Amino acid sequence: MKFTALGGCGEVGANSYHLELDGTGLLLDAGVHPKKYGHDSLPMIDALRRKEIHAILISHCHIDHLGSLPVILKYFPTPRIFMTSPSFPISMRMLHNTVTVMERLKEEKGVIEYPFYTHQDIDMIAHLFQAMDYDRPFRIPSMDGFRSPDLEGVFLDAGHILGSAGILIRGKEKTVFYTGDTCMHDQTVIKGAIYPEEQVDLLIVENTLCSSAEAEKKKRGNEVLRLAAEIRKVIGRGGSVLIPTFALGRTQEILAILEKLRTRNRIPHVPILVSGMGKVFSKIYDRFALMTRRKDPDMFFKKIDTRVLGPKAPFNKTLFKEPRIIVATSGMLNEKTPANTLAQLMVEDPRHGIFFVGYLDEGSRGFQLLTAPQGEKIVFDDALPSKVKNCDVITFSFSAHSHRGEILRLVKELGPKKVILVHGEKGSIGWTAEMIRQMDPKIDVIVPEAGKEITL
Repeated sequence: MKFTALGGCGEVGANSYHLELDGTGLLLDAGVHPKKYGHDSLPMIDALRRKEIHAILISHCHIDHLGSLPVILKYFPTPRIFMTSPSFPISMRMLHNTVTVMERLKEEKGVIEYPFYTHQDIDMIAHLFQAMDYDRPFRIPSMDGFRSPDLEGVFLDAGHILGSAGILIRGKEKTVFYTGDTCMHDQTVIKGAIYPEEQVDLLIVENTLCSSAEAEKKKRGNEVLRLAAEIRKVIGRGGSVLIPTFALGRTQEILAILEKLRTRNRIPHVPILVSGMGKVFSKIYDRFALMTRRKDPDMFFKKIDTRVLGPKAPFNKTLFKEPRIIVATSGMLNEKTPANTLAQLMVEDPRHGIFFVGYLDEGSRGFQLLTAPQGEKIVFDDALPSKVKNCDVITFSFSAHSHRGEILRLVKELGPKKVILVHGEKGSIGWTAEMIRQMDPKIDVIVPEAGKEITL
């Protein structure tokens, strides 16, 4: 068994991992880095030289796990691509949207490599995708005839977003479990993750929140009440609330929370505006409502009274003549996104509030805004003037990732012989490695380096 991390080492982004098991080459995820541009955003494809990829398994459809898939397929055109049934329509939407973003960045930032692939390229690879049901084993062909035995794969609900899965791979003698992005606890929409009940020899586990002691202490119910109180405060003084979110997952979670609060009269009945891609993915959530593990299968996003943020809601200060709540991408305030543009319009007005509800990378515009003192100038876009931070900027813990206590509990419950730590900043991975070694010295803890093959 051999393992090579192509990205996602000491950072959150460009997540992609090559695993060789029983002579079969597997690629676990194929992401891009959301804060880098051009070739710098891709995983280390050169590390795949002289390797084979017989199958690609996608844990979920966030761009940091999916965005480089068409690029990989240009070098390896024959692998089967496995994902869950809800992930297939989501992946098509996400990849097509990525083309549009790359075309815009080529024009605005002069990134000559963009786009890496076209809309036509995506349509041409769609036939390679195989949508699988949760909890049902499937064969992973080696493509080597009888020289290598077929592996068996199983997708287990990861509790992260619609379609997300932990990937269990059964070999001839060894079993591997890759968590992908995982959430052990229930969210408002999605139920908590399901994990293997069998012996796992190798566990490949994410570490997104493992440096945060605060995330472990937060109680979801308390955070909902705190969000409601802060919304009431902003609306009460005539301001509006901006909630930057990821279009897939966070948008649906926040809309469900806002609807519950509005129904119970915990927040004022002001208009709720949603950016376009968030609405698109909400429709897919509705489509699979009865086919996935939902906390409330009777809750449909089409029944929530929202407006689309677009031509009828122009991106200028006239948008804030009356109080409203705006749920817009991106969750980290990346440049040239609706949330970034709106934040620039709102940040200097003390009536307004900007509320973060998910993970913020330390290098992101959102993190810079959150941690800056009141009255300090903030750069939202290098090509535009800075803005003074006058409005309330608050963070809430509604992450769709397991906190560090849950990650340690997972390791203890599965009792693997080896653990590989990925998908986390260096501080997160270092903390987890030390805690596992203290918890069970018999477990071999591995911190991979990008591009370096590890023989297991």
